[in-house]
Amino acid sequence: MTFKNISGNEHLVNDIKRIIKSGDLHHAYIIEGPWSLNKKDIAKAVIQAILCEEAPGEGCGRCSTCIGIENESYMDLTVVSANTAKSGGNVLSVRDEAIELLIERLKHKPYQGKRNVAIICDADTMTVRAENRLLKTLEEPPVGTIIMILSENVTKLEQTILSRCIHLRAFDGGEKDGEYMALAKEIIDMISAGEKYYRIKSVLDNLDKSREAVYRFLDSMEDVYHEKLIQRNIDFNKNSIFTGIKKIEEARKKINANVGVQYALKQMLLEIGG
Repeated sequence: MTFKNISGNEHLVNDIKRIIKSGDLHHAYIIEGPWSLNKKDIAKAVIQAILCEEAPGEGCGRCSTCIGIENESYMDLTVVSANTAKSGGNVLSVRDEAIELLIERLKHKPYQGKRNVAIICDADTMTVRAENRLLKTLEEPPVGTIIMILSENVTKLEQTILSRCIHLRAFDGGEKDGEYMALAKEIIDMISAGEKYYRIKSVLDNLDKSREAVYRFLDSMEDVYHEKLIQRNIDFNKNSIFTGIKKIEEARKKINANVGVQYALKQMLLEIGG
């Protein structure tokens, strides 16, 4: 994927192009976007645009550098993702040891090109120790290093990390899934009207309980709340909207930690409804 394949994020593409053209590259960027958006593909496109010699600032998608970045076989690219603990834990997170290995790699000179580059996926799940280790590198980055940090919600990251990164906001460029949006609107309207939980549950039972479907539903709920905030809907005050978004994020975190989907959704709905 190159910039040509990214839709709905022209603002981000234009910002990156401007930065590359100016030569004023920062050492760390945070790409924030919903779970449904493939933020890693966007990060790869950004790195291609920075490193591609055939089409600098764009990325040609055909040269060995672009292909290596796309396939994650480029020798100077390190990708870190969340995984479970070796001790048998079931919580997915970016572990301290993964960040430690990344930091050690960044200390060495590039093998293939002129820069070491890294993508940290699932950054919201970093352990406290991992964040502290990363912070030290962000404070004193090796020359030429570029780190792309991918986040669903930057409020989950330490402020000290945020302050050392350029923040880029990405949006899902595709059409919003009408089915999930309709269900989210119906559920939120029922909560607002004070409907009993058993009635809400009877509607929610229509939702596929796979993790992907539930995450898309939660994304849609957040979209509905954001729309109501922008529209200043008289039936929803700011506090109720912010509470709703907070409880959605808590439910997402529980599901990511392998809490039962049914339980997480029930707790979310009951707590939003007060």
